[in-house]
This record gives sequence, C-alpha cells and structure tokens, in this order.
Amino acid sequence: MHWHTATATHIGGRGEQQDRSVVLSSPNGKESLIVIADGMGGLEGGSRAAQAVIDASQEVFDSTPEPDAFVFLKRIIDRAHQFINQLNGLGNKAPGSTCVILLLREDGAYWAHVGDSRLYHFRNRKVLEKTSDHSVVQMLIQKGSLTELEAAASPLQNQIYKRLGGMNLPDPDFGTCSFLQGDVFLLCTDGFWSAIEPEETIENITNNLLAESVESLVLLAAEQGGVDGDNIAVALAAIE
Repeated sequence: MHWHTATATHIGGRGEQQDRSVVLSSPNGKESLIVIADGMGGLEGGSRAAQAVIDASQEVFDSTPEPDAFVFLKRIIDRAHQFINQLNGLGNKAPGSTCVILLLREDGAYWAHVGDSRLYHFRNRKVLEKTSDHSVVQMLIQKGSLTELEAAASPLQNQIYKRLGGMNLPDPDFGTCSFLQGDVFLLCTDGFWSAIEPEETIENITNNLLAESVESLVLLAAEQGGVDGDNIAVALAAIE
C-alpha cells in the first residue's frame, strides 16, 4: 500500500497562527509521519510550543530507526514535551501544545494524541475511528452530563486536562488499525472540527485531488468559524 498526503492551515479570526503541521517521509517511501500541533500560552509562546512539537518530530524521525511504532511515537511526545519546557524555563511558566501524530507503515497505521487535536479514519464515507479529546466537555459527555450538541456551545469547550509542556509528564492515548485502498485519515486542530461536522468533511474529500480537498476544507471551516474563529490546521492521508 502507498499513500498520498496533503496539509493546509488557516489563521481563522486570530491575529497569529499558532497551529503547525508537517508530513515527513522515509527515503524509501515505506513510512510517513504526519503531525498536527496547536500551541497555547499567549502570543509567541503558543506558536513556539507548536513549532517545538514539529522540531521534535523531525529530530526523532531522523534518528535511529525504531521498529516498535508506539515506542517511536512516545519518543516524539516526550521529546516535544522536553523542548517546550526548555522554551521559557520549567513548570507552569512554560507554554504548551496539543498534538496528534499519525505513523503510516506498510503493516498499518499507528497514532498518538494529547489534548483536543483529533484524528479521524474514514472508509466508504463513514467514520471508523475518532480520537477522544482530553477535555472537560468530553468527560461530561462520557458521564452523560452533556450531549454532543450541548458540548458544542459549552463555555468549557476549550478546557483540556492533558497537554505537552508544564509540570505533568505526557500521558498520550494510542491507537492502531489496518487500512484498505480508499481509506482516508484526517488530522486536525480544534479550530477545524469545531466548525465543520464529519459528514460535511467527508463530502469535501476527493482522494485523487487531495491538495485541492484540504484547501477547500480549511476555507470552509474558516468561513463557518467566522470572525472569531480559531486557527486551523488539517492534514489528509489517502491510501492508494
């Protein structure tokens, strides 16, 4: 199996772009790494934190190969956490970032995430997998205290309890799956998924026009997010 990838970002209604994305591929084309990060910590701090996630991903990807996919993903997350804490000292003074990371290998797809940046796995225009946000509203949904509709309008929407950077050690969630021809993976920050529903997302993805698809998706999300919309970062990977 082989895959095509494409990424796009949009500043939304904010004054600075604090979302970052990158796609890294091995020379033999048998492995690709896709990373999305959403920085937090005020002006400059958030963008530097998100960039630290990208820098850590590049460093680990370029280092000695690691056959265990989950060990490899955890190395990236731990290194990103370390990089962020080195920006402005240790502890609560450091900025932070979410991240969602997808590793595509010939034997399957592997991912890890911290915070509320998401991964979706689509097949036959249906959602097979979706990461679960490390957020207060997601906990309330799981407890039955909030519905999905109520959560979308909740003032707690942006409160997350896991991040990279700070006093707490990273505690990512991991996932894996096999893939088939025609499958699509989408990684995104909350500025995207809060503005556009999965069903609408699927309708705007054409596998053999991935670059055009991702550009149209971020523009649609920015339009629907409005003047107060958040930064947006999206990455797509389509299986040939």
